[in-house]
Amino acid sequence: MTEMKIDRTRLYQALEAHEPDDQLGSIISITLVGLIGINLIAIILESIPSYAAAYGDIFTIVEYASCFIFALEYIARIWVCVEAQTKSQLAQTIATPSSHLAKRLRHVTRPMAIIDLLAFLPSILALLFPGVDLRFLRILRLFRVFKLTRYFSSL
Repeated sequence: MTEMKIDRTRLYQALEAHEPDDQLGSIISITLVGLIGINLIAIILESIPSYAAAYGDIFTIVEYASCFIFALEYIARIWVCVEAQTKSQLAQTIATPSSHLAKRLRHVTRPMAIIDLLAFLPSILALLFPGVDLRFLRILRLFRVFKLTRYFSSL
């Protein structure tokens, strides 16, 4: 049996570099943009009571499946962020050496990382606290539209 090894540098390039000729990066980007689109449509349709009653189970499956994928993406971005090698980061690394943990902590406080977290956090909280009424947090699911700014420079 062959062992599958995920190369952190390669995954960083696929997630963050956005090179047009990178097949893995294109697949990831198209998949995530499609998932965001499906989610936005589901959120809109779920707000119509007749659709919510008829297709509620499907909306729930879409919600939790996409939540799982968004959480995986978030964790992957945290894992690969230590591979960032911009000029300012190289200068900063030379001036003040920092650990992978420090780089990851800086990453999770960046606006796009916060948006990524807010895109799936309401669903995770609903799973962790099923008896608590967290419907007011459902509006945070709309942060998924802000995830599109990562893929479209015109936004």
